[in-house]
Amino acid sequence: MHAFPFQTFDDIAKHSLEVHIYCPNCHRQAGPIDLGDDRLRGRAFTGTRFVCSVDRAYGTAHRPRVCGCLGYIVIKPPARDFIPPSRSIPWCSIECPRCVPHWEVSQAAKHLPPWNRIWTAPSVRVACPACRSALTTVWHGEDGIPFTPGYRRSNDQSDDGAVGP
Repeated sequence: MHAFPFQTFDDIAKHSLEVHIYCPNCHRQAGPIDLGDDRLRGRAFTGTRFVCSVDRAYGTAHRPRVCGCLGYIVIKPPARDFIPPSRSIPWCSIECPRCVPHWEVSQAAKHLPPWNRIWTAPSVRVACPACRSALTTVWHGEDGIPFTPGYRRSNDQSDDGAVGP
């Protein structure tokens, strides 16, 4: 089982990834958060808790009150590396449903660092940096799923979307 490529917020910043916080109660996402904040320096991202501070209305008979729900971390690529739905570039979402608070990686593209060092062979499993159990990975990208017949075709695409020779 491969080790996860980063463990702290500092490691995430080194890879130029963004961290957003999602509240499952309000269905709101905040971010990207400032990874240079002193409170996050050297901290493991898996055990850090974020609490929603949005004032939320719970009907007309009650005054709005602070949500207070435990948010979870969503790690995303920067806007320049975001893969639009129309492209068949292989990428996966990674999550550890066992950890509390829950965390996930959205759009771990196979061809971009740090993920290109992990997805080098079929059936690769990655360990959670906190609980060391196997992470759940879900592949996306239509015919660009790694180690399937369509993978080579989508891997040979140029930037304009044309298929190579």
